[in-house]
Amino acid sequence: MVLLLAGISSAFFLRKKIIAPIQELNRGMEEVERGNLYRLRDTPDEIELKNLYLGFNAMVGGIEEQKKNISEISRMKTLLKLGRRVAHEVKNPLTPIKLSAEQIRRSLRDKRHDYEKVIEQSVRYIIDETDHLKRVAYGFLDFSRLEEIRPERFSLPEVIDEEVNSFRSIYGEHGFQVTYGTKDLDVEWDRLKFKQALKNIMINAVEALGDKSGRIELDVRREGEVVTVGVSDNGVGLEKRELALIFNEDYSTKEVGTGLGLFIVKRIVDLHGGNIRVESEKNRGTTVTLEMPRHATQTRKT
Repeated sequence: MVLLLAGISSAFFLRKKIIAPIQELNRGMEEVERGNLYRLRDTPDEIELKNLYLGFNAMVGGIEEQKKNISEISRMKTLLKLGRRVAHEVKNPLTPIKLSAEQIRRSLRDKRHDYEKVIEQSVRYIIDETDHLKRVAYGFLDFSRLEEIRPERFSLPEVIDEEVNSFRSIYGEHGFQVTYGTKDLDVEWDRLKFKQALKNIMINAVEALGDKSGRIELDVRREGEVVTVGVSDNGVGLEKRELALIFNEDYSTKEVGTGLGLFIVKRIVDLHGGNIRVESEKNRGTTVTLEMPRHATQTRKT
């Protein structure tokens, strides 16, 4: 009987003090292999196992630090690359802007018969190029500030109608239509960042229409706790090769711009815990669909 009790006690001791900690260590190894930086808890008292636990946790901590450093280095490289692109975009129009200003000065001085027309054309050119420079600069700033979201409750139809009406007033040659599956569409999103995402999508849609009169349709629906916002145009569309690249931070089908439009949209949707889909057919048009949880939680980019 005494031997039986001693055996049971020894087995219990082995399981609690040795086998269980080793099993926990193996579990930690498996988690790391899967890419999960799992830290071991309940450090055992036995010095050898304790050192193993401490060494394992130190390794995980080192991996976390390296991962953070790599993420920061990658971000800095991206910002530097985009900075060079922005500098190039800014540099291009500066010379013609300067030439246009000199042309205005000469026209005012000489006052030839067509000087008013020349001045009007030069001023229009300067305004257009200045607007382009502003879009480039704000595109870069929008990207660099994409760190987190601050959700607040607001009426989605109210925000969408406000943005669409703004586009109607600027691009009167195009038709804009909004369809709501339901008017009960209060959401908890970052209001400013959603407006930024919607604006970027609609700017792309307008530019896809080119010089021709076209249409842009928005379809807004809610299924359970998921809200879907679709934006469709009947513009030039994209090829499959282009579709595979559109979310890259420096890809653009346009000759001007930073290529950050849809990249920023995707980042905003990701921060809200949502998904983005793009369907397109060459010369038929494009549809961009956002699917986001109705209630987003405050998040920070990692």
